Amino acid sequence: MDKINRDVRGWFFIALTFSLLLPFGVFGIIFGAANGITALLVIGITAAAVGFYGCPFAWIAYAGRRSLRVVLRLILNENVYSVEEIASHLSVQESSVTDDVNALIRGGFLKGFLFKNGFLVLNTNRKQQESDALKKQCPACGGRMVYNGVNYVCDYCGTVEENEKTKTRYDS
Repeated sequence: MDKINRDVRGWFFIALTFSLLLPFGVFGIIFGAANGITALLVIGITAAAVGFYGCPFAWIAYAGRRSLRVVLRLILNENVYSVEEIASHLSVQESSVTDDVNALIRGGFLKGFLFKNGFLVLNTNRKQQESDALKKQCPACGGRMVYNGVNYVCDYCGTVEENEKTKTRYDS
């Protein structure tokens, strides 16, 4: 949540800056023209133009980030994991929620989840350790064994060897 809060705050200050450029630019135009200060006139025209055209875009970006934050709060704080339920909570279309969840994942705001068929599920995949692959040598061909999360598999010949740590024992 900290990352999206910083992002929302950043867009707020950008939008506020663009909003202030317009009146300050108009002031610079008037004061520069009235007193014959060409530099102030040019700065005023530039500030007014940037404020006039940039202000709407900045406020729209800010509003978009705020809506992403609402979706993220539902996911992380309220444990709502389906697109249908999020859409119901927010009274928006499911396609909009799907776009928001994808944007949260792409932006790095939502980590540790996989988005599949309209549902968020915890990502239980674990990063393969390089040491795991280097420790095992294939008993059949001598090639490198790679850990796939369950077993060791030879890159060269495809031999599968069970991992002793994950082997299940069935006692009758």
